[in-house]
Amino acid sequence: MGAPRKYFGYASAVVGTNLTMITMISAATIRPSLYEIIIGSVATPADQATRFRVLRCTAAGTSAANFTPQALDPADPASLAVCGQSVFSVEPTYTANSDVLQISMNQRATYKWTAAGPGYELTAPATAANGLGLRSISGTGTAAHESSFTWLE
Repeated sequence: MGAPRKYFGYASAVVGTNLTMITMISAATIRPSLYEIIIGSVATPADQATRFRVLRCTAAGTSAANFTPQALDPADPASLAVCGQSVFSVEPTYTANSDVLQISMNQRATYKWTAAGPGYELTAPATAANGLGLRSISGTGTAAHESSFTWLE
């Protein structure tokens, strides 16, 4: 087996209470592993705070658009995982108590999480429509944010 393939997806959304910004949804044939998350605000700087969580989901929800994941090596095939982005008209179905990461940040800051090393990635099951979602849980404002996921397949 060769080296894992690496993919990137991003989203822009206004944050609020229980709003999903981006998802990485698996296929039945792969177990994608999220190894980097970046979140920042594109709004005029203000002192607003937001709490984000990465949670496991068992249904993808309905996003405004799916971002076509980009292979970080142009020789790699298209990603089998799907990247949902932006405003979700139907939120993903999140598994209760499935938080795998919590991030509290100020709007003036950019946050970057990177897995500590091989084997520390956040892995989704090889089950269609299951995956991981980044959700704003609460905040003191509704500023526009951008986020990105980078994962292995």
